[in-house]
Parts: sequence; structure tokens; C-alpha cells
Amino acid sequence: MRTHCRAVRLLALLLAVTAGLLLPPASAWADPPQRLADYVTDDAGVLTPDQLSRVEGAVEGLYTQRRVRLWVIYVDSFSGQTAEAWARNTMRANDFGDQDALLAVATGDRAYALLVANASLGGVDVDTLRRNDVEPALRRGDWAGAAVAAAEGLEQPTGGGSSGWALPLVLLGVIALALIGLLLWRRQQRRRRREAEFAAAQRVDASDPAALAAVPLDALDELSRAKVVEVDNAVRTSENELALAIEEFGEHDTAPFTAAVNGAKTTLTQAFNVRQILDDAVPETPQQRRDLLTRVVVAAARADDELDAQRDAFAALRDLVITAPTKLDALTQQLVDLTARTEPAERTLAELRTRFAESALASVLGNVDTARQRLSFADTTIDTARSLVARPAGSQSGLVDAVRAAEAALGQARTLLDAVDSAATDITRAVNGLPAAIADLRRGIEHAGELLGQGAVPRGAE
Repeated sequence: MRTHCRAVRLLALLLAVTAGLLLPPASAWADPPQRLADYVTDDAGVLTPDQLSRVEGAVEGLYTQRRVRLWVIYVDSFSGQTAEAWARNTMRANDFGDQDALLAVATGDRAYALLVANASLGGVDVDTLRRNDVEPALRRGDWAGAAVAAAEGLEQPTGGGSSGWALPLVLLGVIALALIGLLLWRRQQRRRRREAEFAAAQRVDASDPAALAAVPLDALDELSRAKVVEVDNAVRTSENELALAIEEFGEHDTAPFTAAVNGAKTTLTQAFNVRQILDDAVPETPQQRRDLLTRVVVAAARADDELDAQRDAFAALRDLVITAPTKLDALTQQLVDLTARTEPAERTLAELRTRFAESALASVLGNVDTARQRLSFADTTIDTARSLVARPAGSQSGLVDAVRAAEAALGQARTLLDAVDSAATDITRAVNGLPAAIADLRRGIEHAGELLGQGAVPRGAE
């Protein structure tokens, strides 16, 4: 039995020695750097046909877009070398140039290297590409996805980030935004200043050249444009109103309105001529420009004011026509009241003749007769006005004249009769004040005599 055990141990020792001599070291089973025949080499056998096609498509796309050749190789191990050393040895073995890049993946070692020549970077941050795109895919065991991510990251300059250009671009963007903001702020400030100056200019009396002298030139220019537009609109409106006024009241009553419209048209023509002078190729001095603009603003403002006044007058005419029946009733009542005063006024005159001399009553002796004449005229014009009121609109020409004539006649009659009623009081007041007036006159004469006696008045003044 002892002899048998010794034989077994001897056989085991011989087998171990033989195996040590026949088997190569562990590193001999690894994959050394090699020359690459294809852009995608799968010595590890980790890619399916579809994945291989996908990786090849990404590699081809990178070359098409940027003329960068990406070589991809999958092996089991890097032969005990570091991933970067293995990859660099492979690049040297294949004589890679500036436009070549290599992605080497050892699936068994769970290691990789992505090396890119500086000339082919083109703004790509390779470290960021490794960290954000390639390594996450490898950690998931997505061998094909890692290669596709590398190809796409190298294809897009911004795909993996660009530490070299990002900061300058951001700074340029910030500076550009700051400049744009400054320009917009300054433009807004200028716009607000112009608006404030124009608002202040609108509060100035535009018809006063002295007031316009304090308005800034730009605001004066804007004011001139605004005034011309106002007058132009006013003329258009007034022309329509004038046509209605002439049809309703006739040319005589609307003559001032017609003159105002024609004057405004002339002002517009002059303003347009001045605008052409200001906008032509010949520059004016600031003072010349101010003088021209002031002339336009003043003329336009005065024309606009005249149009407003005439439109108001036209409105008053229309109101008078509309209220004519009521107005005529009131005038008729005044006619009755004043007529009733004529008889008492005659009796008052008769009583005055007994108290005062004819010379003292000279200013009122004919008042009653004249008042009767004015009342008769008013009665006739009131009747005429009533007949015109009965006519249809557009054929009432003369109505306004008749109403106004009746008003004037009644006013004159009232004044004449009032003078008769107050004659006694007026004459008595004058008589009572006569001694004082005579005394004052005498004092003046005496004072003048004293001055003559003292020689205070030159002989030539006598």
C-alpha cells in the first residue's frame, strides 16, 4: 500500500511539470496591438450583425461630415497593458495620422481608450465626450452604443462640449446682449424725452411765436407736422359743413365761414411748401429751420382757431334755426310789452315839457316816434321770420337775418323808451351837478390866471 501511494504522488508531480512546460503564460492568450484591416474590428465577438452595421454607419457618417476616420476595435484584453498604452501602440502600428481616431474596448478587462488627434478635434471636448457619452454606454454593456456615441460626438462640434470655445462664446453673447440692452435703453430714454418735450410743446400757445421760441427744435418739428395734420383734417370736415351751411343759410350768411376755409387751404399749401424746403437736399441752419417751422405752426394754429370759431358760429346758426319758433314767440312777447310802453312814454314827455326847457329835452323828444318805427319794423320782420319757419329745411334762407333784425329793432326801441323814462332823473342830476361843475371851472380859470401872473407859463403857450 505504501508503495502504491508513493507512485501516485510521483505521477502527479510529473504531470504538473509537463503542463508548466507545455502551457504558455497567461499573457499569451491576450490580444496584442495589431494592424486593422477594417474600420470596425470585433475580435471579441460582442456585436450582432445589426449592431455591426449600425456602428459602421456611424463611422461612415463621421467621415462624410468631417473627414475624420474613426477606427473601432473590440478585444477581450489589453495584454496586461493600460488601455491608453495599448491604444497608442495600435495607432503607431497602423501609422494613424492627424485625421484618425481610435476607440479600443477590452470587453473582458472592462477597459477602453478613445484617442483623437488634436488636428481632428474641431472644437470637441474629448474628455466630456468620454465621460458623458462613451462610458455610460460601456457601463451598460452597450458596446455598439459606445462606438456610435463616439462617432456622433466627434461629428458634432457641440456634441461633447467645447471648453475652448464655450466661454468666449458665452462672453460674446453676454456682451452682445448688454450692448443691445444699452441701445434699447438709450432709445427708450430718447423716445421718452421726445414724448415729454412734444407734450410740453402741445401745451404752448401755438399761435404765439414768442412762446414757441422756447420749444426744442425736434419737438417744434413734430408739432408742425401735427398741426398741419390737424388743419388738413379740419379743412376736410369744414368743407362738408360749409356746403351744408351755404345750402341752408345762403352765401351771404356763410361768407365768414367760406373765408376761413379758403384761408386754411392757403395755409396748408404754404406749409407743404415749407416742408419741401426742409426735406430737400439743401440743409438749413438751426435758426433757419426754427424760423420756418415757427411760421408753419403759427399759421396752422391760427387757421385752425378761425375754423373752430366759424364752426361754432355755424352751430349757433343751426341752433337759431332749430329754436326759431320759440325765439319768435319770445320776440313777439317783447314786441307787445314795448308797444304797451309807448303811450306812457308820450305822457312822460308831455310832463317833462312842463318842467324843463325844450333844449334840455332835445335828446329824447323824438324817442317815442322812433321807437314806434322800430317796433313796426320788428313786427314786420317777425312775420317774415314766421313765414320762413313754415318752409321746408333748405329753403329757409333769410330766416336768421329776419330773427336778428327783429332782435336788433326791439333792442333799439327798448333803449329809446328807457331814455324817456330816465330823462327826468338824468336832467335833475345834471342840473344839481351844474353849480359844482361851474365852481370847478372857475377854480381852473383862476389857477391858470395865477400861473400867468407869476410868469410860470411861457408867452408862447398863451
